[in-house]
Amino acid sequence: MINPIDLLQKGRQENVPFHKYLLSKNKNILICFVEGINDSDYYLGKINTLCGEEFEIIECSSKANVLSVYEEIQKRGFPINDLAFFIDRDFDEPLNNSDIFETDVYSIENYYCSKQAFTRILKYEFKISDDEPYWDKLMSFYDVQFKQFHKATEELNAFCSILHKKSLHSVYKINLEESFPQSWAITDINHCVKKYSIDTLLAQFNISEKEISKEEVIIELSNLRNNDPFKVFRGKYELSFLFKILFFLVESANKKESNSII
Repeated sequence: MINPIDLLQKGRQENVPFHKYLLSKNKNILICFVEGINDSDYYLGKINTLCGEEFEIIECSSKANVLSVYEEIQKRGFPINDLAFFIDRDFDEPLNNSDIFETDVYSIENYYCSKQAFTRILKYEFKISDDEPYWDKLMSFYDVQFKQFHKATEELNAFCSILHKKSLHSVYKINLEESFPQSWAITDINHCVKKYSIDTLLAQFNISEKEISKEEVIIELSNLRNNDPFKVFRGKYELSFLFKILFFLVESANKKESNSII
């Protein structure tokens, strides 16, 4: 049974970004709508470079809320020439809306996990030059660890992707945590072990063959494999595992172990 108080609170939460816009719409500045804090951090520097200080970022808490604000502004006929909307692609089909910037990868987090981003972290945060004798070992370590991680997580990514494509993600809600759920896989450095399968996922959520078949998930898995996992797999899982790699490298170097990479 729907609780009227919960419904009212939900409505207020969804309207907060739009109300913030109404308070700022006459300031003659660029107003940017983003999903959350990670998006603000990513876009802040880029927007500042292009626009100086004359802008405001409004965090909307979700992709749906960004789109909801856009639709409300359109409905009311407010001009959008001084507005910018930023969303993640996720597992959804592209919007192809010129008014809205959409990532060409799953989410902002995926940009931080590319090999190019990893090399920048090593060079500018860890102060490691690419002419160090162990540089190639670091590159290989990154490749091997993420290959193991992707193998352990690819079936869940395919399963979630199918849920989105069939608009069932709001029916069968998966608690998408920041890091990959330990109940489904161990995702440690040098030790990634999958503890689930497509069959167990379908059974766990009691999904009928009519709604989603095992074959459909397998086909979606094949589609994902034909793409770069750093671009199409869930970004928060990717970023969480990158942190594990970085922490491992720091701890290994501090301990000065004989088998340390650095």
